[in-house]
Amino acid sequence: MPNEIGIIYYCEGAGHAMRTLAVAQQLEKRGLEVKMTGGGPGEKFLKLNGRSDFSPTVIKPGTRMHSEGLISALTHLPGNLVQRARDINSWLKENDPDIVLADGPLAAFVASLTRRRFYFLNHWDWKLPESRVEKLNTFFVNSILSFRAEKIFSPAIWEDISDRAIRVGPLAPEGGEKNPELDILVVPTDLGDVTEKIVEELESEGYNTVKVGSEDWTHQPSLQPYLKEADYVVCSGYSTIMEASVAGTPVIIVPYTSEQRGIAKSLDGKQGFRKFSGDILQDLEQVGPVRQYENGAIHIAEEIAENLEKRS
Repeated sequence: MPNEIGIIYYCEGAGHAMRTLAVAQQLEKRGLEVKMTGGGPGEKFLKLNGRSDFSPTVIKPGTRMHSEGLISALTHLPGNLVQRARDINSWLKENDPDIVLADGPLAAFVASLTRRRFYFLNHWDWKLPESRVEKLNTFFVNSILSFRAEKIFSPAIWEDISDRAIRVGPLAPEGGEKNPELDILVVPTDLGDVTEKIVEELESEGYNTVKVGSEDWTHQPSLQPYLKEADYVVCSGYSTIMEASVAGTPVIIVPYTSEQRGIAKSLDGKQGFRKFSGDILQDLEQVGPVRQYENGAIHIAEEIAENLEKRS
C-alpha cells in the first residue's frame, strides 16, 4: 500500500490551498496517496479538483482585523484556534497519515503535539513583514517549529530566507484546459480590493483585462492557463506571485498587508517584478521580462518521497 501524506493548508486566502495542491500533484506522480484539508476560500478550488472531504473550523485573523479591527480579531481568535486545532486533530486520527505536510503554524503545532512526523511548508519568514509585531511573532513561532519539523521548505524567489529552511522554487499547481484570450490578469486579494481603478484604466487604454472574482468570472481549477497566456499579472498575494513566476509572466505587485508590502519591497527592481507606483501604465513599461522558474513542488515531493523510501 502506498504511503499516505496528509496535507493541511492554512485557511485564510485561497493561495494556500493552491500551492499545497501543487505539492499534492507531484507527490501523487511518485505513487504516494494524498489527502488534503484546510477549509476556507481555498476549499472551492479543491472541490473543482475533486479534493475535499472535510472542512475544519476556519480562522481569519487578518481578514477580521482589516475589516473589523484588532479588538474583534483578538476576541474571536482564541475560541476559533482551539476548535480548529481539535478539528485538525480529529482529521489526523481518522486518516492516520504516515507524514503530515503542514502549511501553517497551527497545523504544524498539532502535528508536533500529537507526535506525528511532519514537514513545514513555510512562507512566513520573519524578515518579510514590515510590522515589528508580526516580525516578532513569526520569529518566535518559526524558532519553535524549526526544532520539531523533519524539514522546513521555504518557497521563495527573493534572496534572504531563514537559515534553517530549505529554499525551494515557487509553487504552482498544474491543470486547467481553458485557453483564455487576455492581455492582463488582475488578481485581487481576499483582504481588500484596490484594483478596480487599475482595471478601469487598463481597459480604457484598450487592454483585454480579466479580473479574477469579477461578475463574469467563473471559478477555475487552476489559474495557470491564464497566467501563461497573460502578458502581465497585477496582484497582491504571495501565491499568485509564485504561480506567475512559474508561468514566466511579469508581475505588478499591489501590496495590501504588512507581509505583502515586505514581499513587494524584496522583489521591487528584480527583473520581471515591480511594486505598483500609482501609475499602472508606467509600471507596465518598466517591469521588463521575467525568467521562468522551476516549480518548487517538484523538489518538495522528491525530498518527502526519498525520506519515506529510506524509512520503509
